[in-house]
Amino acid sequence: MRAGIVASAGKHLSSGITGTYQATVYDEEDRATYTFSAQPIGAAASSRRVVVAIGCRHSSGITLNTVTIGGVAATKDVTKIEAGGINETVIASAVVPTGTTADVVVTFTGGSAVRCTIGVWTLTGGSPATTAIAAETDPTSLTLSTSSGDFVVAAVTAQVTVVWSGASERFNTSETGNTHVSGADAVASGASTVISVDPGGTTGIAGCGVAYA
Repeated sequence: MRAGIVASAGKHLSSGITGTYQATVYDEEDRATYTFSAQPIGAAASSRRVVVAIGCRHSSGITLNTVTIGGVAATKDVTKIEAGGINETVIASAVVPTGTTADVVVTFTGGSAVRCTIGVWTLTGGSPATTAIAAETDPTSLTLSTSSGDFVVAAVTAQVTVVWSGASERFNTSETGNTHVSGADAVASGASTVISVDPGGTTGIAGCGVAYA
């Protein structure tokens, strides 16, 4: 398991919510259950929402099943599996009121994944408002209906590198077997938020995003 923890400055939303990127970690072993221990989730608060973007690679017919954060069952806010059924991206979240670190546990159904990456964000409140799924094209984009101040989390899993426009890249992993997982965030400035993604090719693109308000 490899980690690259990079904390960003908090982004303050007009609604009073703050979104902060916390960490990235990945595991290149074949597993049906991945446990990413003691991930940073910021200061404890009754309304704190933890968002986890997950990028994984597996055989066709295998899918991501559940996500728990500090023992709390997370909701899969949006899921994208590319046409070949191999690359999958999920953005999940849960209100986790206690602790400053949490184990993030990801399970699969139908067999084992061959590698898995997570990126972790903390919001001081809010809930999922709108979602978007990227077309499997190069370039591609995510267009979300938003209100000014919504906090947007986006992620892409592909077999090629990823370049973002309209969002701040927070991680971009390159793993064995030519799997690339990248995550980014943005604060909406109006009624529509467009995030452009240049994956450098059309192979195995699974991209999606969520606006939290």
